[in-house]
Amino acid sequence: DNAVVRAADGVGLPTIANLYFRRGVLETSGSFTRDIGNQGGEVYWENQGGFAAQGGPLNVNLESDITINWGDSNTGFRGQEVYMGSETADNVVTLENDIELRGNRNLRTFDNPNTDGDYTVLSGVISNGDGNRNLEFRGNGTVLLNGDNTYTGETRVHDSVTFGGTGSVDGKLRMEGSTKLSPVASVGTFGVAGNLEIDPLAGNSNGKLLFELGPIAASDKIEVDGQIIIGGGSLDLDDFEFTELAGLENGTYVLISGGSPVNGSLGGNTNGTLGAATIDLQISASTNDIELVVSGLAAGSPFDTWAGTGSLGPVTFDGDTNGDGVQDGIAFLLGVGNPDDDANGNLPAVSEDGSGNLVMTFECLAIADRGTATLNVQHSSDLAAWAPLPNGVLVPDASGGPTDGVTFVVGDGSDGPGGLNGVTATIDSSLASGGKLFGRLNGTE
Repeated sequence: DNAVVRAADGVGLPTIANLYFRRGVLETSGSFTRDIGNQGGEVYWENQGGFAAQGGPLNVNLESDITINWGDSNTGFRGQEVYMGSETADNVVTLENDIELRGNRNLRTFDNPNTDGDYTVLSGVISNGDGNRNLEFRGNGTVLLNGDNTYTGETRVHDSVTFGGTGSVDGKLRMEGSTKLSPVASVGTFGVAGNLEIDPLAGNSNGKLLFELGPIAASDKIEVDGQIIIGGGSLDLDDFEFTELAGLENGTYVLISGGSPVNGSLGGNTNGTLGAATIDLQISASTNDIELVVSGLAAGSPFDTWAGTGSLGPVTFDGDTNGDGVQDGIAFLLGVGNPDDDANGNLPAVSEDGSGNLVMTFECLAIADRGTATLNVQHSSDLAAWAPLPNGVLVPDASGGPTDGVTFVVGDGSDGPGGLNGVTATIDSSLASGGKLFGRLNGTE
């Protein structure tokens, strides 16, 4: 099982060649966009088979993005078990097509134990096609359902599969003993329209519920329209793995919300710690939900709170989490909504006034809202030596100057009183050399 052929489509795998799956996977990267069938240039499921990503992400889109009929040999998987991932995969493989099950189906995932970067995403919508169809996941890999799926049968997760995503399933979800459940890969919410059965997982040392926790409004959550079923199991903190993100706060986190009273009870280990916080696992007063109460944290800095509102990964003051070319700390000081947002539109507008002075116009946080962070203006005539040292001239809350050649006019920003400050910083032309004068913002924490 899970034999691997590594080839680039159109190179090692010729464009005119037919790809037959006989209990193996194609391991590649980029895009795979063939039609399905047993003719030249097509892909065909003679037995089990599928795809894995190696050397970069892999996006699979078959038959020009039609809805795949799992049971059909010409537009689907011929009823075969689909394989995703491999023991040597190192990146995410995404199957983009919508899928009709048209029968009870199996998908088997494989894991490379040497990396956390290999996982499977099913981004399309999975539907019954006909009847009331079940979908089962087996193996030891990670699979994310990111579509709002409409198949109404059971979703059953077996072996040691890690299962979740930011989508939903329309029927019952049953997690077996050694499986893991979470909106993994990013902070998000996974929905279950039916019941969530975690009784086999509860008390199993290998089974876990995985949650990333930052601010209460930006943390993992599972929303169950039906009932959370612990049954005869004993659910406690030993069945959870929490990852602390920036912005963890005191308060009550609803980990799993339910539509009716929880079936079952918690075990004995319901009190513990997460970093510097004290945590308590509980069933809500309504008895529908499973909650985590966080307490004992000192108040975080404004930057830490802002950093916890993003979803793209860890945020540091000197980093650039979203890759927009603006340091996260500067984005925070300029009042950008959250670390995911592009900050280029908030950068200073630069001009020259009638006296040859350099003028920078921007909006920024008031000093009280910056916490321990500072926002400063520096100038240079050669882009090598910046002054004044060490950090520059502090951007104030009131008009003033000149200070080290910088004069400030400060008023209300575009959102009015109590919001951002509107700032005009003027750098005196006498600081130029050879007709050159540069200015920049410098943030410190």
